[in-house]
Amino acid sequence: METRRRGRQGFPLFRVILLVAFVGAILIGGGAASFFADQQSRRQPFEVELYPGAERWGQDPVQTSNSRSIFYRVGGTTVETVAAFYEEELQQHTGDNSENCVRIPAEGEFPPEDLQPGFVPYYFKCLFDRSGLGTTQYTEVVVMPGLPNDNPEFNTEGMTVVRYNQTWQP
Repeated sequence: METRRRGRQGFPLFRVILLVAFVGAILIGGGAASFFADQQSRRQPFEVELYPGAERWGQDPVQTSNSRSIFYRVGGTTVETVAAFYEEELQQHTGDNSENCVRIPAEGEFPPEDLQPGFVPYYFKCLFDRSGLGTTQYTEVVVMPGLPNDNPEFNTEGMTVVRYNQTWQP
């Protein structure tokens, strides 16, 4: 009588199923961890690169647990130069030219009769949005000319003022 040896001829079906289940569990676990890490990263302000030489000037006292407004001032440059910097930053953020900073009004200035003390004649607005699935995170950058003021703390005449309005997921 001849004894036949049983040899392995490939993986048995049970081992293939275990391997597929293991790889699937790793992929699902990794995806879930990635999703929760992404959600957590949106629970803080979205920081946009600050114009070189800008100095922090103050913060709006009215804040919530998930929003704030910070003011910066820049000397020795024009509003248009600062706005062009943020336009370039916005294009790097989006990866293309699909989003642009908007000048308000598009041309010229607001009519003098519409301006009250403390109101700027024009401004640029740039929206850096990083909101996602069920989350909110963005920084709105407003670039405007400085205004004269009798109080030296508030006098920004000849300067450019930049305001970061930031909102994020609570």
